[in-house]
Amino acid sequence: LNTNALKMLIMWIGGADWEALADIDAAQQPIHSTMNTYFNSGNKDNANIILYSNYPPHFKFELPMSPGKGVIMAEDANKGFWLVHTAKYFPNLAGAIGDLFSNEKTKKDAAAFLCMTYSDVNLRAIAKIIDYEQPIIYFTQRSASQPVQSFYDSPEIQKLVNGLQKYQPIAATSGDGVRTLTQPGTVKVFASAPVAYSSDIYSNYVVKILKKSLQVYTPGTTTTVLRKLCVGSLKVENVLGPITVKDTEIPKKQDSARWSVPKSDPDFVCLSNTGRTRSASALAQPFYDSSEIQNLVNGLHKYQPTASASGDGIATLTPPGTVKIFASAPVGYSSDTEIPKKQDSARWSVPKSDPDFVCLSNTGRTANDAKYGATVACVLSKEAADLFRKMITKENSDACP
Repeated sequence: LNTNALKMLIMWIGGADWEALADIDAAQQPIHSTMNTYFNSGNKDNANIILYSNYPPHFKFELPMSPGKGVIMAEDANKGFWLVHTAKYFPNLAGAIGDLFSNEKTKKDAAAFLCMTYSDVNLRAIAKIIDYEQPIIYFTQRSASQPVQSFYDSPEIQKLVNGLQKYQPIAATSGDGVRTLTQPGTVKVFASAPVAYSSDIYSNYVVKILKKSLQVYTPGTTTTVLRKLCVGSLKVENVLGPITVKDTEIPKKQDSARWSVPKSDPDFVCLSNTGRTRSASALAQPFYDSSEIQNLVNGLHKYQPTASASGDGIATLTPPGTVKIFASAPVGYSSDTEIPKKQDSARWSVPKSDPDFVCLSNTGRTANDAKYGATVACVLSKEAADLFRKMITKENSDACP
C-alpha cells in the first residue's frame, strides 16, 4: 500500500499485523525489487510484456473505460508474474527503476499492489480471464530471444493484446488449476465484460461462486455507493471508509484500492480495481432503488398466489399501448426430487474443497463501475483476510442487520 503523505510501503509479510516499511523506492522493497528484474536486466528485449491501465504514463486524464491495471511479464524459462495494482501512471518502462513512484499522479492516492508468480501455462489462463473486462493495453513487447514464442503467440495472449472480443456468457471464473508458483497456491480470478446495464460483479458472480457473503470496501457514503444487498443467504455489505492501516488513516478521496472480505469466513480476501459507487451524474436513482426493482434484482421472494397479471394501466409509450403481462412463480420441487437433465437450466460450480483464500480485484460495486468489465482474484490466505477484516468497523461500514 503506497501512502501519499509518507510515500512508504505498508505491507503484509506473513505476520499477525501490517508492517510499516521504509521508503517504497528502497531497493530491498518487493515492488522495487520485482520491477528491477526488468529495469536492471541486460537483455530487456528478451521479456514478453503486457501492460494495461486506464491511466497509463504520459496520459493527461483517466480514460472512461475498464479500470483494470496490471503488468504481465514472462521470460524464456516458462514462468513469469502478474502484478495487479490500482496506481496511476504505473509503471513507466521508459524511465528508470528510481522513477517508478516519482510522478505526482502515482503518489497522490493510496494504492494496492498484488504480485503473483505463475507458470507460462497459468499466465495464459489468467490472460484469458482478464480479457473479459476489455482492459486498455498501452504497451506490449514480444520477446526477441528466439523466433518461436509459444507464450506471446498463444491464442490467449493474442486475444488479450488485440482486444475487442465479444464473450457469451459475459463473465468468467478461473478453475482450481490456476495456481501460483509459490504460496499461497490456488487463486480465484473473476472477470466480467462491459455491459450497458448494472452488472455488479460482486452480487452477480463472486458471492454466488464462492457461496459467501461479502463486505466490499468502496470509499464513499450511503448516497454515493450502491445499496447493500441483504436479501437471501448471500449478502453484499458496504465498507464506506475511511480505513486505518497500521495507525495511518487513509482519507476516502485518497484511496484507489478496492477490496472485500467474507462476512463470516475469515480465510480469504478479495482485491479489485473497481468499487460500488453510483454514477456521479445521478446519485439518486429512484428507478433502480425502487422496491419493485430491488425485489427483482435481489430475488428469492416467495409469492402467494403463484401467478400474476398486469393491470390495464400498464401501457407502452407508443402504440400498441395497453399490454397484458402474465407471470408465474416456479413450482417448488421437494428436496428429494431428482431433476432431469433436460429440465434443469441451472449451471453452478463449487470449489473442490473449502480452503483459506483471499480475493483481489480491479473493480468495485458502483453503478459507474458496472458499465465496464471487472476482475476479481482470490488468493489462499487466512492471515491476510484477518488483516483486511481488522479495517472494518461499525463506523465505516454499511452492514446488513
